[in-house]
Amino acid sequence: MVMFFGHDHVNSYEFNYKGVDIVNTPGVGFRSYNSEEEGVRLITLDENKPDTYETELVTYFDLFDRNDPVTLNLFLSDSSTVPDSEHFGYFMKYIFSVIKSVLSF
Repeated sequence: MVMFFGHDHVNSYEFNYKGVDIVNTPGVGFRSYNSEEEGVRLITLDENKPDTYETELVTYFDLFDRNDPVTLNLFLSDSSTVPDSEHFGYFMKYIFSVIKSVLSF
């Protein structure tokens, strides 16, 4: 039904080949080459509909206000100053908020 690939830093695409969706993700972080187009792929599966899925690319500025100087500085900062794990923690908070809203608890 679908094959997911990724971590080549610059390509994000989805297409269908002979009935199979091919989905590529640029990376597993938010700051490869400091591009605002980079992000992580969120894949949503429904156990009641195992033959379907939803996917979206979540970028840093989908989660944070680009007009906030602190947020912008974190995005543009050297990776030794702000580790990817800190950004990943914010992403996980986002994921849990999505799950919470779907499950309504």
